[in-house]
Amino acid sequence: MPLQVAIYKETPLEVVDALLKACPEAAKEKDRYNSTHLHAACYHRASIEIVDVLLKAWPEAAKEKGRYNFMPLHTTCLYSTAPDVVAALLKAWPEAIKETGRFDKATYKTHAFIEHHLK
Repeated sequence: MPLQVAIYKETPLEVVDALLKACPEAAKEKDRYNSTHLHAACYHRASIEIVDVLLKAWPEAAKEKGRYNFMPLHTTCLYSTAPDVVAALLKAWPEAIKETGRFDKATYKTHAFIEHHLK
């Protein structure tokens, strides 16, 4: 999956955008753990610009559960310190805050992050 490799390798925004324009359906691909490219971007601490381009290509990705039943929001709160990414994910799907992952730690860190950074 070229898009996944681009995200893992921290490829510039222009390349990710070009990949999505060349193959818009790539945004909906999932890995063997059922995680989306948005999950990968959140895990790898991608910039808000990358996250925005992925959300624009497939807004429903914000609702997808991946590995450990994590939403992209959980993944961001566990592995990133980017309030702008959290805000973008909540804007894309506010109900994500009500979802729980497989581990209580993910849910706790999600709520704690939002309480500390966004309120």
